[in-house]
Amino acid sequence: IEIDPFNARAHALLLVTLYRLGWVDAVMQSLRRARDGGIPASHLLAAPRCAQLVDEEARTCRLPLELHQEFMAYLGR
Repeated sequence: IEIDPFNARAHALLLVTLYRLGWVDAVMQSLRRARDGGIPASHLLAAPRCAQLVDEEARTCRLPLELHQEFMAYLGR
């Protein structure tokens, strides 16, 4: 990501990895970096694992409510 900050796939896979590890603060920091860097949500969702993650979060709401809302506002479909 530092080498190519516009690599949507790298951002998507980082989000998935951090989410699976349960590192909520890092998930949100990564999400904000992608959003603020101008990466469209559709580009992140093109990575199947990221799309699965968004579906999972929509069903289970593992993130705290306020963060869940921010997450879904950017990535929700």
